[in-house]
Amino acid sequence: MKITLLSIATALAVVASARAGVHPDGEARRVIDATKAHMFMAPEYSPDGTYLAFTAENYRGVWIRSTATGEVRQLSDDLAAGFDMQWSNDSKDILHRAAVYQDKRRYDAAIRTSVTGEEEPLTNFQIGMPFPPRWIDGDRKALLLGENGIEIAPTGKKISDEAARANAKPVVGWMADKIALIQPDGTYELIEPIEGERVLNPELSPDGESVVFEIMGGDVYVMRLDDRSLVNLGEGDHPTFSPDGAYVAYTRSEDDGYRYLASEIYVVGADGAGLTKLTDTPDRLERHPDFSPDGTRLAFSAIDDGGVYELTIVIE
Repeated sequence: MKITLLSIATALAVVASARAGVHPDGEARRVIDATKAHMFMAPEYSPDGTYLAFTAENYRGVWIRSTATGEVRQLSDDLAAGFDMQWSNDSKDILHRAAVYQDKRRYDAAIRTSVTGEEEPLTNFQIGMPFPPRWIDGDRKALLLGENGIEIAPTGKKISDEAARANAKPVVGWMADKIALIQPDGTYELIEPIEGERVLNPELSPDGESVVFEIMGGDVYVMRLDDRSLVNLGEGDHPTFSPDGAYVAYTRSEDDGYRYLASEIYVVGADGAGLTKLTDTPDRLERHPDFSPDGTRLAFSAIDDGGVYELTIVIE
């Protein structure tokens, strides 16, 4: 009954969209063009806002763009490297997977890649790494969620105890179709927020008190970690919190079972109030939104033209 009532509340929030606290300021501008070789996707800002990382189709490779100069560099050509890659707290490294295929079997390794392009393998290639690695212990270690549990590997980053403690916070991933809530010491808990439903793309709120996630083929939810209460934000995918945790941006798409017919970006309060349509472009298919750390821009990719865009926003 709780989910049903919250779903109704979310539907009513659409009526109040004019009062929403996030609005576009002008038109989105394309900051990365597709090339003959690559269609780009899934942008993600570094924590300090100096870089925008992105990947290519099928999540192959990692590139970064300087937000100050516009300079673009390719850091990696690894298969699967761009799928749910994760920035370090100091914005100097990206943690990701690399995949290879041998005898029709896939093997993965955890890789730390610096913004200067230096790759450091953290594990050997192995079978059974279905989910990307996560920084823990203030970035001094990487945690791998595998089919048989977890593995922890040192990252080689020189982080003081004080800095590690300052950045010691839980992280989330997903495992066995559930949310994996991982503590700084590497212990973890699997959470099934809605019985029988498959969880995708969970993200921890900036204050560490809530998780936003999507249900496969269904709606986006915010779950408080203390009491596991749920707020239904409506149909969507690839949700992400604003820097202050007050809002969630996500994509709402239409398809015919074979291809996307329409896709737009929406933003709504984390409490389900004030649903606003940020984009309205029938000729463009927006996906993968990400807020800049200062909350003034929203990056996204367009799967029809292969470009990466930035939209200036106002959070009131």
